[in-house]
Amino acid sequence: MNVVVGGGVAGLVAALRLQQAGQPVTLLEASDRLGGVLWSERRDGLLLERGPDSLVRTKPAGIELAAELGVEMVPTQPGGHTNIVRDGQLQPLPDGLRLLAPTRVRSFLKSPVVSWRGKARMAMDLFLPPNAPAGDESLASFVRRRLGQEALDRLAQPMVGGIYSGDPEQLSLNSTMPTLLALEAEHGSVIRGMRATAPARSAGASYDLFQTPREGFSALADALAAALTPGTARTGAAVRAVRPGASWSVELDDEVLQTDRVVLALPAAAAADLLDGLCEEAAAGLRSIPRASVATINLVWPTSALPRPLPGFGYVCPAVEGRFLSAATFTTNKYPGRAPADRVVIRGFAGGALGPSVDEMPDDGLVEAALRDLGELTGIRDAPVDVLTTRWIRTQPQYVLGHSDRVARVEDAVAGLAGLELTSSALRGVGIADRVVDAEAAVRRLLSASA
Repeated sequence: MNVVVGGGVAGLVAALRLQQAGQPVTLLEASDRLGGVLWSERRDGLLLERGPDSLVRTKPAGIELAAELGVEMVPTQPGGHTNIVRDGQLQPLPDGLRLLAPTRVRSFLKSPVVSWRGKARMAMDLFLPPNAPAGDESLASFVRRRLGQEALDRLAQPMVGGIYSGDPEQLSLNSTMPTLLALEAEHGSVIRGMRATAPARSAGASYDLFQTPREGFSALADALAAALTPGTARTGAAVRAVRPGASWSVELDDEVLQTDRVVLALPAAAAADLLDGLCEEAAAGLRSIPRASVATINLVWPTSALPRPLPGFGYVCPAVEGRFLSAATFTTNKYPGRAPADRVVIRGFAGGALGPSVDEMPDDGLVEAALRDLGELTGIRDAPVDVLTTRWIRTQPQYVLGHSDRVARVEDAVAGLAGLELTSSALRGVGIADRVVDAEAAVRRLLSASA
């Protein structure tokens, strides 16, 4: 018998892989729904995402899982680009920009996103020798020494913020973007390294590499649940304790399950609560990983409310611009089938380590602040005809300096618990594809240990 605690994407994947290995499994989810961040809502012909809206081909595990389950994926609509806010205006990201280094010089030189002084400082990367400091380095330190302060403020911070919701001054380079350090070591320059490894076509933020389930991310969660034997997954089943013995005891409010193996597929705080008294070092390590809160705000208008067409797929906004929204997706431009032809949807993002606190802000406050930004940047002045706000309170783990050491201590401690494995976004990767890979690795370790 195997028990998986947690019904998000990692827990569903772990349960599926155990079942495919011929193992009986029960999945326990405390809430009333499966899928975790995979959460779409349909209403009035709209398809609105509360959590992530994309999978990327450069991390294929998520797309491969969708194909295995028969979930139809669609790419971004053709001809799009992403924008960045500069001095209160939306400016297209220059063609060929990969994260923070230009691979197409002419396009970059023409762009107003970075000043001429900033461009000159970035070009010094071509001549500076590798000079990585000993030990862990912050992302900000790396970008500043290779490309300069403006590249950090105007490019790296807003782009990395969209992935980690973090502060580059605190984020560990080794734990977030180790490829940058490898490019410096191998090519002597980030720009040379990016150009040498650039794909044939790399425009803007490479949104042409992104895909989404045609019916929304809840369709992926539903397909995972449907692939399990009926009765495997139980919602409203909060686990209160996990105790070792001749077999593992998994304690719920009104019953105790006996099992040979346990997978904890949980956020850091929930996993730490179950590890209290069982593995204090792992519990303390998980609690030492900082977490941030974010909010998504879906806003809907009639297309007649647009004073001009929305440019591209959306924008990211540097923190130095001092705005409420760190980014916004022009949803109906980015993917097909998100709304009727007479409706337009924009999804804003707020919060994170550098953004305003969204924990206690009322819904109307979130909407008002988002509308103020969007009005100034897109010209939309009308009130939206529909709104969907979602808060993810302290769910975004921050991979700050020393993160790899924290992870090693947690994993070493958990390794001493025979028959128990842990997979969590707080440890190794925050994206959907990362969660798939990590859950599959946890199952392999669990099964190999008992082989």
